[in-house]
Amino acid sequence: MAVRRQFSLSGMHPHFLLLFFVSFCMIVFINGKSSAVAASPPNIVAFNYLSIQGANSTSGYNTVLCGGPPRPQPNSFAQTYCFDMPLLSRKHLASSPIGRVQGTFVFVTSSGPQILFVSESFTINTTTYKGTFTGVGLETIGQVSSKPITGGTGDFARVNGVATTTPLNTGNDSSDNFYAWFKYKFTF
Repeated sequence: MAVRRQFSLSGMHPHFLLLFFVSFCMIVFINGKSSAVAASPPNIVAFNYLSIQGANSTSGYNTVLCGGPPRPQPNSFAQTYCFDMPLLSRKHLASSPIGRVQGTFVFVTSSGPQILFVSESFTINTTTYKGTFTGVGLETIGQVSSKPITGGTGDFARVNGVATTTPLNTGNDSSDNFYAWFKYKFTF
């Protein structure tokens, strides 16, 4: 003869009921959070003006040589540059800033094409989306490159994607600083 049991909360210990309620609330909270994170920011396009300090320059630059080997090496090998540059809405220094990019790049080849190891921290702060994310990878000078994006803070917490860097043009300014314009496309 089979015994049928009915499920009832009436005979359960109050601590078990409290644990059940707290667990239920946490599951609902976590599911709500993960669905909010799933909504990635839209793709963002920004322009960047890199200006490396010239030999006799005292102004107008945003990138400096901050490390390197004791003696010059072929192909600028091991030279390390540090930068803090604006991210702009258009390719014009007077255009609206949408954030900053800070980091380093290191020349990593002693022969052949000049390849850089680049580590960048992006801060977006004047758009609908605000926060930080990073891009780390290799770039060949003068070529379009892509680096993986890893999320950081704010609206970019836990996002991933690709940062595509397109070189636009280069030259020297009136203070003899080398400059280069880049277009970034952040795809989340």
